[in-house]
Amino acid sequence: VSVPLVFAVLLHDVAKPVTATVDKTGRIRFNEHDRIGAEMSEAIMRRLRFSGAEIEATVEMVRQHMVFKDVPKMRVAKLKRFMARPTFNDELELHRVDCESSHRMLDNYKFLLRKREEFANEPIIPPPLVRGDDLIAPDLKPGPKFGEILEAVETRQLEGKLHTREEALEWVKREYSLGRNE
Repeated sequence: VSVPLVFAVLLHDVAKPVTATVDKTGRIRFNEHDRIGAEMSEAIMRRLRFSGAEIEATVEMVRQHMVFKDVPKMRVAKLKRFMARPTFNDELELHRVDCESSHRMLDNYKFLLRKREEFANEPIIPPPLVRGDDLIAPDLKPGPKFGEILEAVETRQLEGKLHTREEALEWVKREYSLGRNE
């Protein structure tokens, strides 16, 4: 068990007391307790003189712990990016422990175990089909648009819609009207 996981388990709900509100129906809410808890966790761990890497991992787990409720609705590309995060395995364990200690519903945990198995035979984030140099060739000038195009290609690749460099370049030319006199 990692130090960041231990402290994420201890601190993931640290902001609930300061974020507690009661809505119109009488239900208690803890809006943004994940974000505020991440800030509080960072301050606590800095005071305790943990390493930068331990602080960063713990803070990220605290910040992301509520994202798990949305995983079944995520598009494949977003899910793969989420699961490729360096702290994902510890985050998954934090999610399990959090569920076990409250509502005991492990549906999303089991969903992610199935997805991890499903994605196990390939790199969860495969090597990119195209790079910045590939975009220069079809008359595109380096700039902020590059990042947008590369991310769009990666998304389509992760969703299984693009498989080869050639397919990706053709898609870029069509989608971004490249290679035509404008």
